[in-house]
Amino acid sequence: NPEFPSIPKDLSTRPHRYTYTVASRKDASTSATGMKPLWGASSALTKIDAETPGKYEIYAFDADEFLGEPMVVRKKNASNAEDSCYIMTTVSKVSTQTTDIVILDAEGPGKLEEGPVCRIRLPEMMVNGCLHGDFYEGIKIHS
Repeated sequence: NPEFPSIPKDLSTRPHRYTYTVASRKDASTSATGMKPLWGASSALTKIDAETPGKYEIYAFDADEFLGEPMVVRKKNASNAEDSCYIMTTVSKVSTQTTDIVILDAEGPGKLEEGPVCRIRLPEMMVNGCLHGDFYEGIKIHS
């Protein structure tokens, strides 16, 4: 059950091959934390291939980790490949009451399934979904 589909902004309203989503874990096993996954919880990232129906990549986080909306960020000096990007999202972990920003590499077959290339711990736990929405380059807020 994919949710919050995301694509690179430069492909908005244009044909594209890949869509990145959050999804429920596809297994019902107990994670390393000893907690069983909660039904319907978004604790996996997917890369769905629109050119090959049924083909997708998935990276499942721990069963007690819940994901925010994925953001697709083009790589600096990106190649011409559509998937030359990083996927960034928040991960809130129930057992430790922490939130991390995670970044996964999406370029190439199987790359997303290797997991995060970076994980940054935030100073406080965030409510899941609080970064839902879009971010725009160049906008400044003055108080």
